[in-house]
Amino acid sequence: MTSNNEKKLLTKSDINRVFWRSFTVNASFNYERQMSQGAQYALSPILQKLYPDKKELGEALQRHAEFFNTTPMLCPFIFGITAAMEEENATQEDFDPNTINSVKAGLMGPLAGIGDSPAASPARWHLRATCLRRSCSCCCSTSPTCWCATSAATGATTPA
Repeated sequence: MTSNNEKKLLTKSDINRVFWRSFTVNASFNYERQMSQGAQYALSPILQKLYPDKKELGEALQRHAEFFNTTPMLCPFIFGITAAMEEENATQEDFDPNTINSVKAGLMGPLAGIGDSPAASPARWHLRATCLRRSCSCCCSTSPTCWCATSAATGATTPA
């Protein structure tokens, strides 16, 4: 880990660039590696800064070409951790670069589970409400907004 006495290579501006680029992570979604190209795009400014040598940069880009898929809203969190680990890899000889992908892969699933719940809940509740209105068996026919009660009076075949 980098101590406070060592000079950091990445600045707040570099991290902000990764943050803003992370919004496009789904722009190049594919079925083989899912969001990996978006991850490469988001991380490329820091990778270019950390690895001026083309061979090392190529290895870093290849490292982030692996399968990546999580909730897009939580990608900046993963990319921030990844950026810190890439900085460690660039500055320390004994750092194992395989741990970068291991941590990324370890965070993908749990964060997807956390992020998908709030992201999908408004749509899920809307769908549930729509289905309940369409399949109502007059349990709520006393309500003026019940589709069953209003359709019987108006002859409508679909909810308004």
